[in-house]
Amino acid sequence: MTTLCYTFCVSYIVIVFLFFVLTARKGGFFLLSPLLIIYVPFITGDLLPALFYARTDALPDNVQYVLISTIAVYVIFLLLYYKQFSTQNRVTLDIPEIWTTNKYVFRRKVFFIVLAGIFLLTGLITGVTKGLLTGADVEDLRRSSEIGIGFLRDIPLVGINVILLVYLISYCRKKIVKAAFICLSFAVFSFLVTGHKAGFWDAALLFTFYFCSSYRNLKWYEVAAYYSVMPVFAGLLQTIRQGTNNFVEHIIFYTNYSTVLFEANTLAVMRYFESGSNFYWGEQYVAGLVKFIPRFLWKDKPLSFDYTLKNLIGYEFDGGGTPISTPFSMFINFGYYNFIGLAIWLWIVHSIYGMLIDNSKTAYLKIALLFSLIFAVDLFLGRLEIMLLFLLVCMFVYGRKKMV
Repeated sequence: MTTLCYTFCVSYIVIVFLFFVLTARKGGFFLLSPLLIIYVPFITGDLLPALFYARTDALPDNVQYVLISTIAVYVIFLLLYYKQFSTQNRVTLDIPEIWTTNKYVFRRKVFFIVLAGIFLLTGLITGVTKGLLTGADVEDLRRSSEIGIGFLRDIPLVGINVILLVYLISYCRKKIVKAAFICLSFAVFSFLVTGHKAGFWDAALLFTFYFCSSYRNLKWYEVAAYYSVMPVFAGLLQTIRQGTNNFVEHIIFYTNYSTVLFEANTLAVMRYFESGSNFYWGEQYVAGLVKFIPRFLWKDKPLSFDYTLKNLIGYEFDGGGTPISTPFSMFINFGYYNFIGLAIWLWIVHSIYGMLIDNSKTAYLKIALLFSLIFAVDLFLGRLEIMLLFLLVCMFVYGRKKMV
């Protein structure tokens, strides 16, 4: 690693730490704040693994370029949106009174039962639910079987999240234990249907949305505890998903997950682009843009792009693909113009967060944004389209989109 790259990396870590301390002193954290989905994950997922790797091996030049250019863009946006970190900001949801009337509560209950039934049906159709309940290995099945049913699974899942959030904020303001039990039950249900660990991530987000809106932002030690227990839960779920008993090995693996992904995925992919050519020029984001098209209408609809990268570097393991972080995905898509894509992405993230902490914005808008915002561009595009489709379903069910 060059002296310039090393200096940039260390300086960025110090700057983000100062912003972390500033946020902790100014009211606490929200899990979907730019600090926690963009700036800190860049340290844990890319910078620290790169620094660790560079102690014994040379980093490719294009990797160092991505690190330096990303740090430059990130620091500029940290300074541009300084007020989002230096003031007491909190994401709150004021549920419209009409949503708590008997008429709409009944409709929402029926709607919830229908959505949960459709969601469960996808798990039964794919065989994932049966496999998990019988202790079978569903590691490969959970990804291969989902092809063609995402349309049936994703819209109900968003709807379940939205309805549960409305219920928690409306009726559980002083019932934290009950809210936690509901979210945990939802996590287990989602995992049994999809086999994805993301079900627990979604449930954790759901609970923090409720908690931050009803009480306060998260303290720094609560954020630290949340990220500390993630490897334990990930290891447990991986053990269940594979039908094995090597729980401890999985915990160790997920504790070092960022380093493993950086060395096995990011470096392998970036070496393919060392010649400075063969970039994808936005192809990765097509899958997100066309997510709304059912596969029975378009048989050749692109799969998740991490499968493309998996084939690119010749991996043949069971399960998912070969994901890489947003800074490096920007490079393989746009080459040395990656900083433009990063700037646009950061502007989108900060703009959405600005609307979430704006008390003048309606609950309708905030709920749509809450369940769309995520740490990766392609995932964000897909989730945004699913949310829009869910709103269309709501218009059909209720006659207008505001009657969720």
